[in-house]
Amino acid sequence: MKLFCALALFAACLAAAINADLKRINTVYILPMGSGMDQFLANRLTTLGVFQVVTDPQKADALVTDRIGEAFQAKFDELYPPPLLPNQ
Repeated sequence: MKLFCALALFAACLAAAINADLKRINTVYILPMGSGMDQFLANRLTTLGVFQVVTDPQKADALVTDRIGEAFQAKFDELYPPPLLPNQ
């Protein structure tokens, strides 16, 4: 598991080197994950100085999660509600 995490972090750093937009990400909010993976990632990301982990999703440049799909979309919409459209 730790090898997988190390490889994932390496891949993220490599992607940041390739994609200039990723260089603008300084702070991340980590959504809860199973088996304490969120705590492990927070520790490793901050220890290695890759990103600053924040506890307020409104202050984050990016989200980190281990799941995608409807549950993630619902959580994303909860954290960042779409703007209300003015009455027409």
